[in-house]
Amino acid sequence: INQTWSTWGDSLWFNEPNITHDGIEAAQSGAMLDNRQAWLGTIATGPGRLSFWWKVSSEPDYDFLEFYINGWLQNRISGQVDWQQIVCNVPPGTNTLYWRYAKDENTANGLDAGWVDEVVLTPGVWLEPVGSPVNGLAQLLLHGIPGRQYEVQVSSNLLNWTQLILLTPNNSSTPVFDFNAN
Repeated sequence: INQTWSTWGDSLWFNEPNITHDGIEAAQSGAMLDNRQAWLGTIATGPGRLSFWWKVSSEPDYDFLEFYINGWLQNRISGQVDWQQIVCNVPPGTNTLYWRYAKDENTANGLDAGWVDEVVLTPGVWLEPVGSPVNGLAQLLLHGIPGRQYEVQVSSNLLNWTQLILLTPNNSSTPVFDFNAN
């Protein structure tokens, strides 16, 4: 993501050229004492798909590297975990993305650090249910890139798909459409 990054907490994240996934540079949480935490964050505009690589070297089940979207924990890892890719949806609008490395009140293990590398946000579509289905009829709200056409398909068995509708969002509205939820 070509965004502005911030780091805060008891220790700051820094650029690490030697422990990386892509061989260039990764963000690493700074050294810290027990019962401390370090945050790394940015703002991203959705909708889209976010992907990143992360790893951690910490006390298993006590010290964690965590990932949040808008304050909601999405995933966490602990122990000796090598590079893993995470892919998730980013909702429409302005979103806060942040990673936190947190240590508990005692015991050091491993390198006591977390790393984040290759953070990429790919703009894309986001379907959001509107309310609950009524009499088998549901509504979906399509958040997409203005001017781009989207084909919505349905399936009852995930093998055979049928086109439900073609939609093109514009700058002033986000399409809402009905479909039979049965």
